[in-house]
Amino acid sequence: MSYKELSDLPGSLRHEFPRRAQEIYQAAYNRVYEVCMASEDHYDDRAITATAHQAALFAVGMEYEKDEQGCWRRAPISEDMDKEKISS
Repeated sequence: MSYKELSDLPGSLRHEFPRRAQEIYQAAYNRVYEVCMASEDHYDDRAITATAHQAALFAVGMEYEKDEQGCWRRAPISEDMDKEKISS
């Protein structure tokens, strides 16, 4: 099942993730879930749900990281990333 609203996300994610991370999770999860369901060779719903969850966590991890207290915070942009933007 896809998540229509942020309030549809599991309570653990709503509690743990900042709002923007929830939005990232929701968008990534829904996209992967929909693509897998549209695939002619899709497999069982439990596997699709697990795949979508892992992809959504990966997407959140691209912008967020857990701090020392276990709270999700925006990941700092490294100097290498800044230099790459400037040279592009």
